[in-house]
Amino acid sequence: MHTQSPATRPAPQLSRPRRITFLVLVILVPLWLLARNVFGLTEVALMWLPPEALAGLLGEQDPDATTADIAAFEAHRSHYFAIGVLSWAAVLPAFAQWRRPERRVGSMQLLIAIALGSAVVYAFSGTLTEWVIEEGLLVVPIALLAVFHPRARDLLRPTGFDASMAIGAVVAGVPWAVYAVVNSVRQLTASAGDPHVMPEHWATAALMGITLIAAAVIGASRVDGWKLPAWIAIGGTALFAAHSLAFPGAASGLGIVWAVLAIAWAAGFAVLVVRRTAHERATA
Repeated sequence: MHTQSPATRPAPQLSRPRRITFLVLVILVPLWLLARNVFGLTEVALMWLPPEALAGLLGEQDPDATTADIAAFEAHRSHYFAIGVLSWAAVLPAFAQWRRPERRVGSMQLLIAIALGSAVVYAFSGTLTEWVIEEGLLVVPIALLAVFHPRARDLLRPTGFDASMAIGAVVAGVPWAVYAVVNSVRQLTASAGDPHVMPEHWATAALMGITLIAAAVIGASRVDGWKLPAWIAIGGTALFAAHSLAFPGAASGLGIVWAVLAIAWAAGFAVLVVRRTAHERATA
């Protein structure tokens, strides 16, 4: 007899108070994440601009900006781009919950991974008070959304993996894990004069690496809603690698060899996603 896996198990019937609470949260939390990341969402586009354009943009925003201010802004280019990748990785899965959330378990899992990752990464670099206030504004709303989710009981249940995509996730996961560790160590050991320490930019780069690992792993699983995390892993990896090629030597950027390999991985993983999608449609 065939038994349903957690990925295909129907969502349980929710009580009226819980259903109403989730409906409120599923509207407010994505809007809150959008408001919290509205500047970050634009970074994926703005950080492609040449230095002259960025200088003009900064000058328009701050007429008193000096050459040193512009140079300092330019030094954070790859970190701002990482913020952009993280922003899209959080906002897209949140808004995916607006439509048939019981079929968007993978997206909810990615939100949980981002919340947990931020709690771990930023706890190393900030004071306890700053961490509770700043990161609590991200962790608490996502935690509430997870608790009241129609598939809350399935969010942490194993579902198995697509074999070829699991191998792909491991191939990407190892270098991204090294990347996350290296940037975390930089955050912990950098001198007080390091311009990337106070805004926790090394830690932000580490969180991006963790997020892309989580997205690839969830995308390789058999959970409902695996596609969006898979495409986030592909898009985030390819875009950050391409940006590293366009602006070599930027802080936390990928070297030329690793950037090329990352783009090749993204293309290969995209082929696996398309093939798996076609197979699922054919066997539905």
